[in-house]
Amino acid sequence: MVCDITGMDMANASLLDEATVAAEATQLCHRHKRRKFFIDPRCHPQTIAVVQTRAKCAGVLTELKLPHEMDFSGKDVSGVLFQYSDTEGKVEGFTELVERAHQAGTLACCAAHLLALCVLRPPGEFGVDIALGSSQRFRVPLGYGRPHAATFLPEKAWEQHIRRDKAAINICTAQAVLANMAAMFAIYRGSHRLEHTARRVHNATLILSEALKRAGHQLQHDLFFEPLKIQCGCSVKEVLGRATQRQINIRPFEDGKLGISLDETVNEKDLDDLLWIFGCESSAELVAERMGYDQISFQPNSGAQGEYARLATIGAYLDRKGEKHRTVCLIPKSAHGTNPASAHMAGMKIQPVEVDKYGDIDAAHLKAMVDKHKENLAAIMITYPSTNGVFEENTGEVCDLIHKHGGQVYLDGANMNAQVGICCPADFGSDVSHLNLHKTFCIPHGGGGPGMGPIGVKKHLVPFLPNHPIISVKPSKDAQPLGTISVALWELQFHLANFMGLYQDDGRQGP
Repeated sequence: MVCDITGMDMANASLLDEATVAAEATQLCHRHKRRKFFIDPRCHPQTIAVVQTRAKCAGVLTELKLPHEMDFSGKDVSGVLFQYSDTEGKVEGFTELVERAHQAGTLACCAAHLLALCVLRPPGEFGVDIALGSSQRFRVPLGYGRPHAATFLPEKAWEQHIRRDKAAINICTAQAVLANMAAMFAIYRGSHRLEHTARRVHNATLILSEALKRAGHQLQHDLFFEPLKIQCGCSVKEVLGRATQRQINIRPFEDGKLGISLDETVNEKDLDDLLWIFGCESSAELVAERMGYDQISFQPNSGAQGEYARLATIGAYLDRKGEKHRTVCLIPKSAHGTNPASAHMAGMKIQPVEVDKYGDIDAAHLKAMVDKHKENLAAIMITYPSTNGVFEENTGEVCDLIHKHGGQVYLDGANMNAQVGICCPADFGSDVSHLNLHKTFCIPHGGGGPGMGPIGVKKHLVPFLPNHPIISVKPSKDAQPLGTISVALWELQFHLANFMGLYQDDGRQGP
C-alpha cells in the first residue's frame, strides 16, 4: 500500500513515529561517511528536534537551510530532508533540489503526507532516495508519545538483532497492529475512495480558506493541501479564546500566525465552528448579503413554505401596524404558479394583474388595480425574471408604486439562479424574498421530500420572522431558527457557495 502511494520500491512499518523515522533516515545517509546533513526548516518542528538530537550523538552536523540556500558543491553533505507538504501546508516541487543533491552524491529524504499523496505527485516520481512519514491519517489513533506506525523506505528494521553494536537502529517493537489498521483502512476504502477522501479534506480546506480571506485574514501560502497558516486580521488572543470555547486546537506559530489542520473527519459543523472562531460570516450573513436583505430565516423546509412564511411575515407586520384590514395581494399572471395558492393559504384576497404582449406586467392595468384596492393593499408578488423568462425593466417602478400605497413587495426567488452573482433582489426595492435552493444552490429536488426555502427580509420585517413555538430564539449571527431537516441542506448550500466562489466581496459579480 505504502509503496503504491509513495512510488517507492519497498516499505517498512517497524518505526515508532515520523520524527524517529526521519532520524533513522539521517543515520542511513551518514553511512556514506559524509558528516553534514541539511534539513529544510519547514519540516515539522518535532521532526527537526529529534533529528538534531540523534544526529548530535552520531557525530552528524545538521544545518537548517532552505532549498535555495543548500550548497552541495563541497560534496560533504550526506543527505537532505524536506517536508511534502510542509509544516505550514505549502506544496511545492522538489525535483530540482533532488537533482542537485544527486549530482553531488547526496541522498534525498522526503517526509511525505500519505493522504496528500493520494492526489499529489508521489516522491518516487521525482527521484527521492528515502520516503518517510506516519500512517496516522489512515485512521491510526494519535499515540501521544506511544508507539505509532511510521513508514520508512527502503531501510529495514530489526537490524539490532543481527548487527548488534554495529546497528544504526535500536527499535524492537514492530507496530504490526497499527500497520494492519492502516492497511485495512486503505483496503476498505480502495484507491478511488482514498482519492475522494483526500480531495474532500482539500476541498474543506479550500472552503475555509476562501471564508478566511473574505473575513480579512491573510493566508501565508496560495498553494496548499492542508494545513493552513494564517495571518489574522483580528486579535489572535480572541481567536484562541473562541477556539478554547469550541474545544478546537489551533497552532500558534512563533511569528504570531496561526495554523489549522483539517482531516477526513471534519464535517460541516466543524467548519462552521472554525468560521465562528475566526469571526467569518455565518451562513445567514452570507445569504443575507448576497440577497441584499438585513436578515435571513432558514426555517421554511421548501420554497412553497418559504412563500407562505413571507406572506405570514407581511401579515404580522401589517397587524402590528394596526392595518389588519390590508388583505389584498396583487399577483401578475407572469408570477410563479404557486404564488396564488400561498396567498390563499395566508388568508389574502388574490387579484390578478395582466401582462402585455411582451410578457411584461401591464403597467396600466397594475395602476388601475392599485388605485382600486389602495385602502386594502397588502402586497404584490413578483417573480424576477418572470415565468415568461423576461427581465422586466420596470420592476423598480412597480416597487415604488406599491410602497406609495402602503403595500409590501414580495419578490419570488424561484428564478434566483438567473440573478446570482449579478444582482440582488433587494436592489429593485423589494421587502422580502425566498430562495429555492434546489434551483440555485444544487440542493436535490427531493421529489416532495424536505427541501429548503430560506426567506430574506428588510429591517422593518425582521421582528416578524418565523420563530420557535417553545423557545424564544432571536435571529443573530450565532443563532437561527431552523426546520427539522433543513440544517443539513443549509450547510450544503453555504459551503457550496463558498467553494464555488460565486461571489466577490461586493456580492454582485462573480467569476
